[in-house]
Amino acid sequence: MRFKKVVALGLTLAMSSTMLFGCGCSVDSDTPIIGTLFGLEDNEVFKVDKLICKKPEYMVQLLDTANKHKAGFGGTVDWNAKVTKEQTLSQYVFDKVKESMSVKYTMAAMAKEKLVSLSNSEEADVKDAAREYYSGLTEDEKKFTGAKEKDIVKIYKNYKLADKVYEKVTEEQDATVSDEETRAAKISYIHMSADKHDKAYIDKWMKFARMNIKNQYQPFSREAKQFSDDDIYEKIIYKNEAKKDYEKKVFDMNSGELSNIIQDGKDYYLIRCEDNYLKKESLENKQKLIDKNKKEYFNKEYKKYLDDVSTDFNSSAISDVKLPTTGDYVNYNLMTIYNKEVK
Repeated sequence: MRFKKVVALGLTLAMSSTMLFGCGCSVDSDTPIIGTLFGLEDNEVFKVDKLICKKPEYMVQLLDTANKHKAGFGGTVDWNAKVTKEQTLSQYVFDKVKESMSVKYTMAAMAKEKLVSLSNSEEADVKDAAREYYSGLTEDEKKFTGAKEKDIVKIYKNYKLADKVYEKVTEEQDATVSDEETRAAKISYIHMSADKHDKAYIDKWMKFARMNIKNQYQPFSREAKQFSDDDIYEKIIYKNEAKKDYEKKVFDMNSGELSNIIQDGKDYYLIRCEDNYLKKESLENKQKLIDKNKKEYFNKEYKKYLDDVSTDFNSSAISDVKLPTTGDYVNYNLMTIYNKEVK
């Protein structure tokens, strides 16, 4: 897979689980030319535009990712174990690091175009965090990565730039989401389907249930348990996600209001709006939609940038790397320290 496609795929995967991409390519080295690669030196793993990731930086992220997996397996792991029919655990870890670092570094490479830089205090935070992380590495880990403290500084600096680029590009997106659009409401409901009952049966018992509920002869829960085809009788509905007729109807109802029988194709509903505005759920839903819109918008900007720059990956620089197996490799707090001290 070409590196630019990996960069694109990596962000697509990242965005679908917590962010984005496009293809198109320019330079693909991976071909030794008199002891060096076209565009990259032996200790350089990849570059995006003019931003280069050197081997020690890559190795730090590789160590961190590998150690996380080791810890998940209780400290020992078989890197040759298959995670899919075609892929070993070792290959999975290498691919994961390639994707995550290429995404972050590509975002950092966008900083100049987006007029983003680190403040003096952010630079200081980066250095402090790098010092903390590096001081916690064992001697074996330092030897494995070949990293110095300055390499950790570079990683954290690029990760911080990536975060700031994302914030800068998407800073106006929350203004496009309204409170009404993301309103959440709670309902009680009875659902009967014409696939299970004939129309006369549904009409008879829906009207009977409505009369009992309206006149407070029976609680809604009892009638729902007796007549509804669904196992549940309460749910929260979000306006921006409402698709069915009865879901849309909810947002025209007042709290405590009981509907008439609502037909939607072969489905029939009787609903009572318990609360037409759930504050906590509405705010959470608004943030969820804001985040989704931001990711989609950033994806478009990222594609534009990626299509216009050259990328290069030097697979020879890491071709002989073996993942650590012994107990002397334990640190996996690269991002923990970053999130605590920098982000």
